[in-house]
Amino acid sequence: QDTIISITYTAAADNVEIAHTLSLLCFDTHLQLGVLQEIILNITAESFLLDCQLIGLPEDGFNFHDVAINEDIMEHFYLVNHGKYAAHWKIFGLYNEKDEKDGKKEYFQVEPSHGIIAPNNEMTILLSAKINQPLKLVNDSHISIHLIEDKTQQIIKTIPLLISLNCQSNQYNLTPTTNLDFGYLPNVTSIKKSITIKNDGVF
Repeated sequence: QDTIISITYTAAADNVEIAHTLSLLCFDTHLQLGVLQEIILNITAESFLLDCQLIGLPEDGFNFHDVAINEDIMEHFYLVNHGKYAAHWKIFGLYNEKDEKDGKKEYFQVEPSHGIIAPNNEMTILLSAKINQPLKLVNDSHISIHLIEDKTQQIIKTIPLLISLNCQSNQYNLTPTTNLDFGYLPNVTSIKKSITIKNDGVF
């Protein structure tokens, strides 16, 4: 018959290494024969900080301000690993085909979208988009970066990528707004009229 003994280690502090020796004493069921067997179990563990930072990411996110329809926009930032071990990371939240069926269309691309960053290394991440319809975003946070612990695949930290922009086309107005009526003219007579085109857009 097998008996399972669970041993749990909880990392409660950064950069701590432990080493313990446990003795497992086996007795007979009636405790009359004393110790039948002693099993030595050496336990080692280490707690560490997953120390990754995003450099070049403004506190209030990326603000692209006014953007023309079909204009290419791009920003970049850096993921830096100051920790002792490699870290996994992945972009979450990009809309997929299922989301598009619900009316959510993804215009942004993030390259690369996942990876492993070694200790004391830096990685450049590009955020780009080309939007083909009017769209206004204010601190939109549907895209985020998850920092993931290597062994357990546990998400240690989530960092949102806040995005603001106002994508629109130029707005033109004509004065007069209706047809030009030159009326009835005698032969070999000319009348000159003019129209005014006004750009009410931001471009």
